[in-house]
Amino acid sequence: MSQAEALPPRGGDAATPSFNVLVVDDDEDTAALLGVLLARHGWGAKFAADLKEARSALEKSDIAVLVTDVQLPDGSGLSLLASGRPASLRAAVVISGWGGEEERSESSRLGFDAYLVKPFDSGQLVGLLQNLLAPERAQNLLPARTEEAP
Repeated sequence: MSQAEALPPRGGDAATPSFNVLVVDDDEDTAALLGVLLARHGWGAKFAADLKEARSALEKSDIAVLVTDVQLPDGSGLSLLASGRPASLRAAVVISGWGGEEERSESSRLGFDAYLVKPFDSGQLVGLLQNLLAPERAQNLLPARTEEAP
């Protein structure tokens, strides 16, 4: 699946409003399963298989949620927030087959909200996203990071 292949949002309900989610994973089966899961809950899904596609999607789209694998063909998914968090991004979640402490700490330092180790329960991801996207949490979001001039 490429970023051009997107599932349209099904209008969410009051508990699960509709948001665009960028799924970054080079494993097509994982991406497809996440897409189905997100669509069932009213979220629109866009897909990227590598960093290049993901960066392009983040720049051109109104993406509210980023769900990324760490190990991608062209680098680490953690690097997607290395130069700052896009203003439209309300939640950023790492999914990885490795749960090392250094990687978890790095993801937190870069601005990711959560870190899930594969395999994880689909309900765990849905509950996490619902919590991260709750309206009362939106009021407490930090502004997007900006790079400081040297």
